[in-house]
Amino acid sequence: MEDPFSLMTIPGKIETKNDIYQCLKNWIIYSDLKPGEPIKERNLSSLFNISRTPLREILQLLSYQRLVVIKPRKGVFVAPIDIILIKAVFETRLPLEKRAVALVAARRSKEDVLELERLIKALKAALKNNNPEGFIRLDQKYHETMGRMTRNPVMAESLEALHNPCLRYWFLNRQTFEPYKETFTELQHLTQAIKDKNPDLATQLNGIHVSGFLALLNAGKSKNC
Repeated sequence: MEDPFSLMTIPGKIETKNDIYQCLKNWIIYSDLKPGEPIKERNLSSLFNISRTPLREILQLLSYQRLVVIKPRKGVFVAPIDIILIKAVFETRLPLEKRAVALVAARRSKEDVLELERLIKALKAALKNNNPEGFIRLDQKYHETMGRMTRNPVMAESLEALHNPCLRYWFLNRQTFEPYKETFTELQHLTQAIKDKNPDLATQLNGIHVSGFLALLNAGKSKNC
């Protein structure tokens, strides 16, 4: 089998273990690495010039995020897409994100609001230009920014672990799973509630946002990959 990493382009400089994690994570989320594809540690070590111990720590983190599957004596593989798991992830996100946006609304700085507003403008442009891939990547940045804005690193890590499998499902089904207009409107209103320092409204709006995705999943055709 051809080594999938022989076709990869490394984005920018890779200087830290976190850079490698971000690179691998995005290769999986955005389907450069396909469901079920083997990940050979030796090839990764050579590609990133990293020893096996820190590489295995990265793979363990990706496993925790349900992006790879580690099979003893068989190797590491890109995780399949399981619609039942995705629905369970959305159900788990709902109460955690409600708490998170309440913290963000209470703790946000002026600089935080400006960053969210920049992302909203970029999301609007992606929507106008009919750019689903760009829209999904911006949605990822928006939620990662929200995680940092909680000022709670444990919560931010948990939010990312829950959001990544959902992003991956969305990207793989981006032509048929199309909540783009609704997502933009919901995030736009959520940003305003955060700007207004209104935790109750932010909580309500985020509940609508996450529940909307779950409703679309329940109403649509289940698709495993």
